[in-house]
Amino acid sequence: MLWAAITGSGLLTGVYWTFPPIFAEAERYDSAMHATSVLPANELARTASIDSSTLPDIPITPSIAAHRRSILLLEEGVRKLQGVSGYTARFSKKEVVGGTLTESQTMRLKLRHAPFSVYMKWIEGKPGQEALYVDGEHDGEMIVRPGGLKGRILGAIKLNPTGTMAMGESRHPITQVGLLRLSQKILDSRYNESSWTSGYRCFEEAAEVDGRPCCCFTIVYDSPERRADYRKSVIWIDQEQLVVTKIENYGWPGEENIPPARLDAETLIEAYSYTSIDFDTQLAAIDFNTANDAYGLRRR
Repeated sequence: MLWAAITGSGLLTGVYWTFPPIFAEAERYDSAMHATSVLPANELARTASIDSSTLPDIPITPSIAAHRRSILLLEEGVRKLQGVSGYTARFSKKEVVGGTLTESQTMRLKLRHAPFSVYMKWIEGKPGQEALYVDGEHDGEMIVRPGGLKGRILGAIKLNPTGTMAMGESRHPITQVGLLRLSQKILDSRYNESSWTSGYRCFEEAAEVDGRPCCCFTIVYDSPERRADYRKSVIWIDQEQLVVTKIENYGWPGEENIPPARLDAETLIEAYSYTSIDFDTQLAAIDFNTANDAYGLRRR
């Protein structure tokens, strides 16, 4: 174990937990494109934070209408998140790292927007593991303490968030974690697609995440020429909190012939969810400090 600590081999499976570039969908059939909106149009108009006239003037099909509605809800979520100082949540992830789909991991998350700060403690996957990152502190590095015996032997260590060791354990660095940065990434993609009149299908349906009603938007791309990184993307937006509470992204199959019933299971790239989101908890500086007695992050 000590040699592993020195060389960095096998030190922290799942030190990361961040979020996806996002987007890419597939496979619902054309009839689904005619599904009605989950929320009435007049209710959407009252909550949307952008003017749809800023989007390209193109013919509106049911697919394009659903795509634009997702933009309106995402914008409202970003506006809301920009107005809160932070939150706590339960964060879960499963993702392809090094060509292999990892086991599911779940963490308790504390996040502060300014200065950007993240504390996580693993509940499942790597129980007991902790990680802390604060912009402008610890020489730009994150503080990590493995769970179990390894943590008792090594204690807390410093890692470069975008270094080889950290990025060998996750698809995205801790500096990208959080609902706000996730929503902004999705919006960047949606805006890039907003002038498309073909090449994808988008539809909305009602769904639930952790017992909470959501608007679920699915985008399916026609070919890798239209979107090379994703074949299909699904996002769930909480109807009350108006934040992205779950996202799943799927890639393109290789040359092998995958049965349709197995396609999503075989091509999942990343899945992330935020549940039990609490915007009311008041987070203090001690919540993002290695001196917190509730943490095991004091360095030896």
